Amino acid sequence: MNRKLMLSKDALLWEAGDPARNIAIVDQGKLGVRTEKGIIGQVLPKMILGETAIFTLEGQSPRRTATVYALEDNTVVTEYSAVLVKQLFDSGDPSITPMIFNTIISQIGKHCVLIISANKNYTVIQTSMGELLKGIAQASRELPSIRTWDAFIRTFRFLCSIRDNLSGLSDGFLTNSSEKAALVDRASATAHELLSSHGDMVAALDGYLRAEKSLDDWFER
Repeated sequence: MNRKLMLSKDALLWEAGDPARNIAIVDQGKLGVRTEKGIIGQVLPKMILGETAIFTLEGQSPRRTATVYALEDNTVVTEYSAVLVKQLFDSGDPSITPMIFNTIISQIGKHCVLIISANKNYTVIQTSMGELLKGIAQASRELPSIRTWDAFIRTFRFLCSIRDNLSGLSDGFLTNSSEKAALVDRASATAHELLSSHGDMVAALDGYLRAEKSLDDWFER
């Protein structure tokens, strides 16, 4: 139901088009994420990926949208089946589902601050994204109160939809690699300014932004 994998550099974890049945947590090392557009991200320790496998429990048949592989030797990943995730949730074990929510919330936050930072002269965009960011941060404090699987899956689906829609918007502002580092630095400052009362979320966002900033440097090695 769960398994720990040690991957050598360039070894595949998943390939685009594979059935999505498991989620994974990076315990050590780094994973790269590649699509037909090229390298689009990296996953660092304590980050979760592949969470759309949860939808298999709703009768869907999701498939991997990207190829995932190790960027370093001795990269360690733990995979959990979607069935095990639900079993842990139903038993009251808090080890996995909070990490899933925290990952999605952090990804939403990352997209919000990138969009804000790329549109500093556009008040409507800044205000809209700022209010969304603060609202999501405040709502995240209610996540521990979720006790039923129906509430979990409905919230999960909602947050995934927000994240996926914001992803397309923020990606459009990251096309100029020469300005990317400065944009990510501004995004980090924005997170600290707007989320001063949400220290845990700011710390998580800093991790995702560091991964974003170092992406170009890593793959130019």
